[in-house]
Amino acid sequence: MKKFLTQAMIFLSIIVIPLIGAELSLQSLKGHQWFNGYADILRQAHLDVMFMGNSIINAAVREKKFAELISEKGKPPRAAINLGQGYTTPVEYLFGLRRMVEVNPHVLEGSVIFMPATGGLPDTRKWSDNWMNWHQPALLSAYISYPDLWKYCQKPNVPLSEKVLLVASMHSELVSQGQLLRVATMFSLDEAAEWLTHGGKIAKKGVLIVQEGGIRTDEKAVAYMKFVAKRNAAEDMKDQKPIDWNDTVLKDIVTYVKEHGGKMCFCYIPVSSVMREPLSTPTREQDMRNFEKVAADWGCKYYKPDFKPQGDDDFPDLAHLSEPKSYEYTKALAEAFLKDPP
Repeated sequence: MKKFLTQAMIFLSIIVIPLIGAELSLQSLKGHQWFNGYADILRQAHLDVMFMGNSIINAAVREKKFAELISEKGKPPRAAINLGQGYTTPVEYLFGLRRMVEVNPHVLEGSVIFMPATGGLPDTRKWSDNWMNWHQPALLSAYISYPDLWKYCQKPNVPLSEKVLLVASMHSELVSQGQLLRVATMFSLDEAAEWLTHGGKIAKKGVLIVQEGGIRTDEKAVAYMKFVAKRNAAEDMKDQKPIDWNDTVLKDIVTYVKEHGGKMCFCYIPVSSVMREPLSTPTREQDMRNFEKVAADWGCKYYKPDFKPQGDDDFPDLAHLSEPKSYEYTKALAEAFLKDPP
């Protein structure tokens, strides 16, 4: 019996000790990721320009180039950061801004915050929608407070499994980063297998899209993104209803930024023909016109850069601008910004 217990302890140690090590390593990185990282960097400074919204704005805007283009000679250079990230929700951006203000109450004073109007339509989600994408629970678990967690757990339209996932993610980085770790591990194993079977060489593949904001550019990911873009476009064509912009989380983000001394802006980002189709209905075109009026009422600038893609080839995965075109878009956005600053 004693021998069995000893063997069992050794076996469990082989499993548990690496898991504890991985958990501690991930916990140490938590304070340096996404909003947390910049909250720490800007602890004693103010934010200049920030882009946030989703991976589409991350792919479209080269933030360093934008900052360079809007900087004035004889004055301190301006700085810009891009926190656009895939699988995000507007609630997560609001909570992220709150974290930055908790660390530095003056961080947003004089800042300019950009969010995208993708194809002319900004984020339409409301507080009644799900606040989390289950693919990336860490994007919410790292910033949600316990009172807000209680509100989330009471939401009738959220599956119990996702509520459990969020609660577990707040207490374990292995859980919160599990999906991302799985994808990264599988991708690394594929690369290693190719390296071994091709004499230590890995063929260059993928497409010219920036690999930031959770964007993958390998062939499998691009094929999947094309499938998702077409599927979502078909789904978005169904049962379209008018949007009440004053009932969106977006309005609360605008209010929060302005209350803390920042200026909120929106920028039109072009989309592929596939994503354009559900935006071309009479309902959505009216929603876009309504948004322009609402943005003005909110006191926000809405920039429409003088940039037009040549076709779907400029969107290699039908969702994100190619890297070469992103520099063209960034230049056009900077020119529009300088012409009519907020």
